[in-house]
Amino acid sequence: MKSSSSSNSEDYDPENDPFFLEETPFFPVADGDVFSPGFGKFLIKELTSQGYPLPAIIDGGMHLVNTFENEFVDDIWSKLTKKVASNVSRVVVSLASFKGEERIFACTGIFIGCSESNTRILTSASLVRISDDENRINDNLKIVVHLPNKQQTVGTLQHYHLHYNVAIVSIKGFRCLRTEEFHDPGQIKCKKVLSVGRVFKSGKLMATGGILTDKPSKLDCKELMVSTCRITKAGIGGPLIDFDGNFVGMGCLC
Repeated sequence: MKSSSSSNSEDYDPENDPFFLEETPFFPVADGDVFSPGFGKFLIKELTSQGYPLPAIIDGGMHLVNTFENEFVDDIWSKLTKKVASNVSRVVVSLASFKGEERIFACTGIFIGCSESNTRILTSASLVRISDDENRINDNLKIVVHLPNKQQTVGTLQHYHLHYNVAIVSIKGFRCLRTEEFHDPGQIKCKKVLSVGRVFKSGKLMATGGILTDKPSKLDCKELMVSTCRITKAGIGGPLIDFDGNFVGMGCLC
């Protein structure tokens, strides 16, 4: 692919050309052609502004991995009963944190409480955790919540616990129709479970199945249970439920 150029060289300003990058190596592609040098600058700017990891170079080309929009590979949402799908869809939201225009993280959350003044959402503390210092959070992030009615609103971080990787975000001006019900962990008898997530940009709901195992978690938290559900980043913070829709836990990647 050739870089763009101006028909009048005297009017051309490389600083205003998004595809111009001085002293940057060309990116090889599979067919032997090359990207223009400035394409690297343009691509990196676009990816980092969305909170994406930079792409890995594979087989001479570039491949973007682990995006916040990756859906579950084995999505079985369409196979849920109408009752379970309806109930779950009313309590599951997606959230994203922003620093200015840059998206830092995106994940799933669930309604856990509602009053006349605000609604509370349980989600993952990864939403606000500093990536290079897991023991601290970024207090200056803007939290945006994608609601079940496809509208978006700004949320406020109320509580968090970094050891258990949980956070509570509150929103105003929206009264949820349903909240998640919690049960005594000792009463959990199910083995077959579902992990549910909602993609932030599209608002799409997805689910993947698995089983609870007796395998200990790799993380330093004895309360964690391990399931075989294969989720993506978008599913972090989403509910783990049984096939009747009862809440079992909250999903995370480890």
